[in-house]
Amino acid sequence: MNILYPTIFTPDETGSYFVEFPDIPNCFTEGDTLKEAFSMGQEVLAAMCGIYLENKGTLPPPSDISSLQPNEGFVSLVGTVLPANGALDTTSVNKTVTLPKWLNDAATERGINFSAALRNALLRQL
Repeated sequence: MNILYPTIFTPDETGSYFVEFPDIPNCFTEGDTLKEAFSMGQEVLAAMCGIYLENKGTLPPPSDISSLQPNEGFVSLVGTVLPANGALDTTSVNKTVTLPKWLNDAATERGINFSAALRNALLRQL
């Protein structure tokens, strides 16, 4: 299933971009460069559409791109591909990882959620 939604890219003073999908609630991300912002936009769009389809059964219709006029930044289309059944398999799986003890201790001391950290790192890599 091909998905295509209008997207607002808003630069900040550091050159990073905030990315938001006005048609999909809570669907936003950011990137340090425009290329990274676009890539992160594709990832968050796929994830949020999968969750939206799981919970609602359908996606909201995309806005007409010409109807979006942000105060700052620009509007572009961002697309992604979902599995044919329209949903992402969000079943959790267990993974065993090996870390240096110092890294484990430092992360544990700071209360870092290892699963969330690994998931976020993998999303950045994809």
